[in-house]
Amino acid sequence: MAEINYYYDSLSENRQFTHSLESNNNSLAPFNALREAPEFKDGFWPCEKNGAWVLIESFIGQYAYNKKNKESMLIQKLGPVDDDYTLLVPCKYDEWNGEKWVKNEKLEEEERINNITKEKNERINIATEQISILQYGESIQQLTDSEILLLKKWQEYRFLVNRIDVKGSDCIFPDEPTL
Repeated sequence: MAEINYYYDSLSENRQFTHSLESNNNSLAPFNALREAPEFKDGFWPCEKNGAWVLIESFIGQYAYNKKNKESMLIQKLGPVDDDYTLLVPCKYDEWNGEKWVKNEKLEEEERINNITKEKNERINIATEQISILQYGESIQQLTDSEILLLKKWQEYRFLVNRIDVKGSDCIFPDEPTL
């Protein structure tokens, strides 16, 4: 009865198991194979070391995240995850505390304030443009009664938007005026 050759990649750093085949009768194992079957275990891959199979951690196909900048990297080789990376998935405002991702509430609040400030400025610019057009019409006495009312609504709208405290927790913008 033929024995089984359990092959490994002799050119790779970890010399990982690749496949098995029946051996020729009365032959020795090739230089890149062992006659002993490797053990398989979830999260590990068998590799040849000094004529025996050893299990090496395998995270191949999983993503690791840089602890400093949160960039993801697809793991493509056997072995432990590099110390600068973790398998734990970060959220948008997370920072690495040495053991796990923790939410940076200050960063989240800064972004919230920046977004509200941006929206506030955009709304003021829109209102200022509308007011400018209507004020020109007023200066040449071409506004209708409804346009005069609309001018006042835009002025009131801009005033109310300008009053909004971007650091407050309940920033609710008024609706844009219409005829």
